[in-house]
Amino acid sequence: MPGSPNRLIQFWQELKRRKVIRVMAMYAATAFIIMEAGDIMLPRLGLPDWTVTFIIILLIVGFPITIILSWIFDVTPEGVKKTEPVQIAKKKETIPEPVKRGLRISDGVIALLLVVVCILLYPKIFKKDKFERIRDPDGKISIAVMPFENLSGDTLYNVWQGGFQNLLITTLSNSKELSVRQYQTMYAILESERNISYASITPSVASELALKLETKTFILGNILKAGNKIRVNAQLVDAETEEIYKTYEVDLNSEDDIFAMADSLSGLIKNYLEIKKLIEEYDSPAIYGTFNTNSSEAF
Repeated sequence: MPGSPNRLIQFWQELKRRKVIRVMAMYAATAFIIMEAGDIMLPRLGLPDWTVTFIIILLIVGFPITIILSWIFDVTPEGVKKTEPVQIAKKKETIPEPVKRGLRISDGVIALLLVVVCILLYPKIFKKDKFERIRDPDGKISIAVMPFENLSGDTLYNVWQGGFQNLLITTLSNSKELSVRQYQTMYAILESERNISYASITPSVASELALKLETKTFILGNILKAGNKIRVNAQLVDAETEEIYKTYEVDLNSEDDIFAMADSLSGLIKNYLEIKKLIEEYDSPAIYGTFNTNSSEAF
């Protein structure tokens, strides 16, 4: 056992001589950048979710292979050569003339990789919860979904006012990070306020209803129709200040896609609240989101 520390030191020195440590650091930094870039870009290119997982698996498999190759081979000005054993290398060693060490390309690459990694890690480590103000003590975001006003001019769509509201409540309730007031509770509140109709639910009225339901945000929207095209407009609003955090427009070409419309709008809202990372999970014929920069500064 007395020789174990010496062996470990020798092994460490050999790793450095063969530049294995340098290669490991470069590989880890490059792999991290690839994973972050893939997580952002690949879903937006329409590629399936498993693509990112596949890339991660390839990077994990490639790590030991890279270590083995860096142990066996070395990149020299003359090209890629097999690294000589330490005994042979020592015999060939000569006392070099002292020269000023210049900056190598590999040093620049490592420095650049470290800068990129730091840039990517900074928001993850020092990330501020911009929704902290509207969270409940248990950490959830409470939301009340108001009935959607029918502005299509067709009374046949009156059933959509409460129907789409109920669908959106159901899809949003699937998130453990949201506390969504249920349809029956909303209906009871509206019934108790006998002078309130769906058409009379203004932002101020909706704000009062939301505060009665003890929620800090609410969703208010309407339904429009032009030809065969149906559009649902929705706003995510602060119940206390009535400021609009974000507005959404979801278009459909067929009434049969009302369920897809609810899923799409739910996905957009969750994505904005940083509950779901990918909007692409929700399939919709057309999805448009408009951002209110002034109100967003309230966060």
